[in-house]
Amino acid sequence: MKKLILLTFIVLISGTCAAVAKITDSKQFNGIFMNYFIKKNTAQLPEMINFISENNLYEVKNSKSPLYGFFAGIKHETPAEFGNLEKMNVTDSTRKMLKSAKEYEFIVQDILKRNNYYLESPAALDAFWGYFFATGDERIIKKLCYTEQNSPDYLVKAAAEWSLNSNRKQYPWKIKACSAYK
Repeated sequence: MKKLILLTFIVLISGTCAAVAKITDSKQFNGIFMNYFIKKNTAQLPEMINFISENNLYEVKNSKSPLYGFFAGIKHETPAEFGNLEKMNVTDSTRKMLKSAKEYEFIVQDILKRNNYYLESPAALDAFWGYFFATGDERIIKKLCYTEQNSPDYLVKAAAEWSLNSNRKQYPWKIKACSAYK
């Protein structure tokens, strides 16, 4: 009888520890989004989708590119999990985001294969950062560095430089100086 009670207690504790908390605000969401690549806890993905859907985040200015970039990375790394997200009951806007992510995953992979190719817009930079935050793929950083050094568009070049410097401060152990990616 004592063994049964102990086993039940262990199962209850284990189940409680594995539970994922509901995302309640943008600060919490951003923390999960920008640090996902560190632990890659796929159990957080449905909560992220719910938060996006409930707050109509895909329609918020400057959110589209990083979001579909992020979920393109999720699609690339965990296609089965991405498939589960597509089955969720979400808003049309969130469904549109997942569709965009599905299509964008192929574009990212094509761009990553190309040498001497820079990103052409700040939106593309944002999407690539989203992909990086989902995957931690250092080829993304290499492409951002190449853009910073070679884009003929001053705005894109400046945006690449600013974003690399900003994120390097937060993740110095992961994002190295651009000279390391040559």
